[in-house]
Amino acid sequence: MKTTIVNAKYHETGNPLHADNPLITALPPKLLAKDFSPATAIKLINLKATDDSADERIKAIRQLKKLYLPTYTHYEIYSHLYDTVVSVYEDRNPNHSEVTEWTYELASPEFNFDGDDDDILEGSTTSESSVLTGPSGAGKSTFARNTIARLFPQVIRHPTLDLENPQIIYLFVDMPHDGTRSGLCMNIFRALDKALKSFDYPCYEKLYEGEKIAKMESAIHVLFREFHVGLCVIDEFQNLNVSGKLLRDEMLQFFDSMANNARVSILKIGTSDAIKIIDKKHQHLRRAGELTQLSAYTKDSKDWEQLVNTLFNLQFVNKKIEKDDNLNDLLFELTCGFPYAVVKLWQLTQIEAINSGKEKISLTLLRSVYKRQFSLLHTVFSAIRRKKTSRYEDLISVQQLLDKGEVKQAIKHLKYFLESEQFNGPATLHLVEAIEVMQSDIDLTSEEKAEIAKVKQSLELKVAEIKNQNSNKAKNKKEAA
Repeated sequence: MKTTIVNAKYHETGNPLHADNPLITALPPKLLAKDFSPATAIKLINLKATDDSADERIKAIRQLKKLYLPTYTHYEIYSHLYDTVVSVYEDRNPNHSEVTEWTYELASPEFNFDGDDDDILEGSTTSESSVLTGPSGAGKSTFARNTIARLFPQVIRHPTLDLENPQIIYLFVDMPHDGTRSGLCMNIFRALDKALKSFDYPCYEKLYEGEKIAKMESAIHVLFREFHVGLCVIDEFQNLNVSGKLLRDEMLQFFDSMANNARVSILKIGTSDAIKIIDKKHQHLRRAGELTQLSAYTKDSKDWEQLVNTLFNLQFVNKKIEKDDNLNDLLFELTCGFPYAVVKLWQLTQIEAINSGKEKISLTLLRSVYKRQFSLLHTVFSAIRRKKTSRYEDLISVQQLLDKGEVKQAIKHLKYFLESEQFNGPATLHLVEAIEVMQSDIDLTSEEKAEIAKVKQSLELKVAEIKNQNSNKAKNKKEAA
């Protein structure tokens, strides 16, 4: 994602308490609900004519992954995030002497980062933070990156003021796959380096590489204050699940300390199951902030209707079809209303239609592509259709990692899922089939092949166990009769 750097343009906020705070008056004005969708939507346009080559049209189809259609829930999240950024900047007005003194004190080697000193600055005792949760494929990360990056510049220069450093409004940071603090700290340094690439600052990743975690954390507190970081978005929060309890507790304490000492708003994005980790420590729960959950679309919602209508306008096959109830019903049946799944299915079906020479989307083709290409998701959507409450939705995360070519991490998450979930016969068979697809369709290293083989063997033992149990039940029933 490209870093946007602008010179400050100060404006009236309507709040006299903000008049002398350049960090707030330099923010772009908050959008009204009616202006949000036009400013953030990415609808794409079907510009491909029927005489374009198959390669050109397939290239256009692959761009469908960029499709973004904001909803009113998205606007509510944006509105809250905007207010949280303003809130943290209220406590950090660089024109106030106590803020300058606090920043110098924070940078002192003698300062104790224990996360418990809530009274150094007047105002809110902790910064405003948020949690955005929901199943994989519901559009959490897509929302955050599209909305924040499109509505805020990342870096603001203040050339007319006596500010030593530029203002970084937001940073996007991925939780490392192993859920470690050292990995997260290095990801934060990389995000800072990327934002400050056009400035003459040291490379913080190299500067702190190999340092003790305590030193890296202290440096982050100082740098967040010095560069006026307003929002830190921690994506892939569910990666904490693959770390041990001690590592998880240390990570949560790190977030507590960051919120308290760096006075930065934190947006944590992750699956529903992973976010439950926050509830285990009351101290962290107090700072967790507003919780918002995105979910799959319902069949009768305006959001589903808008998505499907848009997709039907984005047909790159030569024989375009009209939307009808049968097609709409099938799309929902197969994908259960998950935006990620329906867009992916629409993409793959059109590519198959072009490559096969059929040049037309049909019910039969949709089912065929779903059966062959969505094997890993059969278990997920089958469980959802049965209204079974479980973590099956986390398998979408595995599929998304495979889509990005991150096979090693996909296997790690798959193993964690298998260790933490109970299966019935059909679900186990679906997973065996999915793993067979991975073995045949994905270019695996020798190490990955060995890991996949172990997973498959474990599942096959489960299948044999289930068959044996069913056989014994049938035998006992026959004898009883």
